[in-house]
Amino acid sequence: MKILFLTVFLLISFVTFANTDAIIIINKGNIHFQYSSSSIEMELEIDNKIKILLDLSDKLLKIKGYTNKQINFFFNHDFTNRHSKYIALGYGEFSYWDYEKYSTTIDQFTTGLKLVIRDRDFDIKEVLNLINTSCSNVNFIKFNQKKLIIDEHHTINGIKQFDTLSSISPIQIKNFLSTSDPIIEQLINEKTYRHLQKEGKIGAIDYYYQNNVFHFYKTLEIQEKWSSELGKLVVNKTKEVDILVVSTILQIFGSINDGHIAFINDSVFYYIPQLKDKIGGPFKIDSVRPGRPPIEKYYHDYLPINRFTLFIDKYRHTKAIFFPDSNLVISNFDKLENYFINGLFNQKSDKKSDDDTDLKLYLILSVLGISICLNLWLWKNKHN
Repeated sequence: MKILFLTVFLLISFVTFANTDAIIIINKGNIHFQYSSSSIEMELEIDNKIKILLDLSDKLLKIKGYTNKQINFFFNHDFTNRHSKYIALGYGEFSYWDYEKYSTTIDQFTTGLKLVIRDRDFDIKEVLNLINTSCSNVNFIKFNQKKLIIDEHHTINGIKQFDTLSSISPIQIKNFLSTSDPIIEQLINEKTYRHLQKEGKIGAIDYYYQNNVFHFYKTLEIQEKWSSELGKLVVNKTKEVDILVVSTILQIFGSINDGHIAFINDSVFYYIPQLKDKIGGPFKIDSVRPGRPPIEKYYHDYLPINRFTLFIDKYRHTKAIFFPDSNLVISNFDKLENYFINGLFNQKSDKKSDDDTDLKLYLILSVLGISICLNLWLWKNKHN
């Protein structure tokens, strides 16, 4: 499998920041996959989810004997969640690159199925159903595809923008997505790891996909034997124990020392500590905009209390504070900081806050004070 990157610079007028778009090309068997992504999207788990999907799709086509059917699969990753979502499925000529096979970036032309998905995410099992049913219904797709007009939901110079693709009807695609097949059930019943192989580094975060959900696990050393060559006991048998099972994963960040934070959507996360002994969550952060950018920075402070500062949206400078020892999350911490600083210098915000807003802020500050006292008490007892 070879991955190529085509990078183009695109200033998206309807998003408030400049973005670097990349077309990522992956050839896996007879699936010629491309997806549009951006430099900041590399922090999201969608890349690993795509690898899992392509690995299972390749196995499916080989088992079913569909290796002579060429598939052009384009995934337009709408991570900002601002565009119209659609799936188009047609048949016709297309071009692709396969440097690993042909040692050139010259376009290769062929004819086959053409699948286009634009969405923020996808369901692995549904896409496997779609690919499987499409391969067994090529003639139906050939003779029933029509022009599909996509409303882009934005304008250029006051003119509404549309895109046109050849596809069978959305109703028929929905039927394809909901089909079932024993081979697919067999494939998703097997473990497919985050990086297609089990994580070998002790303490590193890892999960596997199975039965259309994602299993975070820890590895237990359950048997050792003496190595005369090394002159010490070595582990020769381990066991995986699930610690968290989720249906979606948006982003994972952290370290072996800090533990890891796993967001399942824009605002909800779980905390997986260093020893993976007690999972915290789910926790929800309020006032997070849908389609926020990935969290690229956090601070972990151990003193005077154990806490994480999460920089939720770098374009809107929003923050949240998470206290793992007391399972407390404080949303909109940036507003509390501004409120506190303005209060110190007797400055007023440009916008007048009403009594309800002041009351909410006082309540939040009270909770923060109680939390700090509680964490200090926990820390003191722990070290006595």
